[in-house]
Amino acid sequence: MSFALEQQMVLLHCANCGVPFAITTDLENRRRNDHANFWCPNGHTNAFKGETETERLARQLKYAQSARDDYRDRLDRKTRQHNAAKGQITKLRNRINSPSHPTDDGDGS
Repeated sequence: MSFALEQQMVLLHCANCGVPFAITTDLENRRRNDHANFWCPNGHTNAFKGETETERLARQLKYAQSARDDYRDRLDRKTRQHNAAKGQITKLRNRINSPSHPTDDGDGS
């Protein structure tokens, strides 16, 4: 019995000794995503430690969501302050316009 097997490989060089070696594209993708170690033929540990595109985008999304939440909190606080100030203005206007408020009789004293 015989069969043909095709496998995509990626050529790498050991970060320690520089020896060229190949790994499957599937293994490369898994190691880039999980940052786990793999070894060169001479036994040196290698790993893809850099941030993946997915990790970078997730970090940026988290930052943007945090900034959005901060702006919402600030807007809510400013809205409450604005409404409190409007309430104070209304209270003063009502006090000034109330019949019990003393008015100036115009004699200038």
